[in-house]
Amino acid sequence: MLRLSCLSFTFFCRYWLDQIKWKDIEWTIIISGFVFNILSLGYYVMGLVNLGFNMQGNGIREMGVMIDRSFARLLGLTNDPNIFVFINMLFIAYFLTHREKWWNLLGGFIAILCIVLTLSRGAIISLIIVLALCLLVGSMKSKLMLILGSIGFFLIANFFFDQFMEVSLWELMMERFGTVGEDGGSGRFDIWTDGLAYFMDKPLLGIGSFNFQFYHAFSAGKAIFMHNSFLEILVETGIVGMILYAVAIIAILWTLVQAAIEDREQWWLVITLIGYLSMMTSLSLVLNEIFFFFFALVARSLKEKEANIGRRKGWRI
Repeated sequence: MLRLSCLSFTFFCRYWLDQIKWKDIEWTIIISGFVFNILSLGYYVMGLVNLGFNMQGNGIREMGVMIDRSFARLLGLTNDPNIFVFINMLFIAYFLTHREKWWNLLGGFIAILCIVLTLSRGAIISLIIVLALCLLVGSMKSKLMLILGSIGFFLIANFFFDQFMEVSLWELMMERFGTVGEDGGSGRFDIWTDGLAYFMDKPLLGIGSFNFQFYHAFSAGKAIFMHNSFLEILVETGIVGMILYAVAIIAILWTLVQAAIEDREQWWLVITLIGYLSMMTSLSLVLNEIFFFFFALVARSLKEKEANIGRRKGWRI
């Protein structure tokens, strides 16, 4: 039922996006990116104010803040820091590959700050990957602006963090990464070990779609997500399902890369997809509305690319 609803959602988005001019879609992405990040940042600050800038505790949620083992992590307008970053990946890839406009560059810096404030280790690693890929696109001047602007924006944010919370943002990030060995990636390593044990029992076809939580609840007494989409597919659908999924993702990525070679406007979609895939190594997001919306957006963008090529060649589209 969930798979059917996700597919229906994709077709609905595909139809809806086909009715809108591509320029209007781009402006919608820009405006939505600013609204999403600014409101999330504001909601985070309001939460900190309500808590009196006290970060002590665990599992405390206040407006846009989640206190997780004495770390004040940004939730923003979502209920999970990692989901926030997954949503934001599309915005940040667009902003930072269209940085010739100052407002896109500013939007990118705000989005970077919000992602850093989630203090999500997987998200920050994915952000570094996306930033490195964005540096491959654009002129040398825009690359220099991105590097210097990111450093400057981080230093300003670090200053305000130090003034109000008496701890630097840099120190928080280093402390957060320093706990990997202690918490086993927030318990992920133990979960993955359990998942691999289930896979070894049924390697060909897996234990069945969406069955990992039931298996884990029966064997370990707690229903929990795998926190790795690819491992989840491997465990639940086996080698056969993993091959089919990998072929589909590789085909989409290859199509986007070929399109980007012909039309550099497509590079932001390639970078978004790579950002999503890197995030999925620490998240269970096999079926997710944002991911399915992205596929609809890709289809619409490729249609626009073909129309642009046709117009340049003088064809009637």
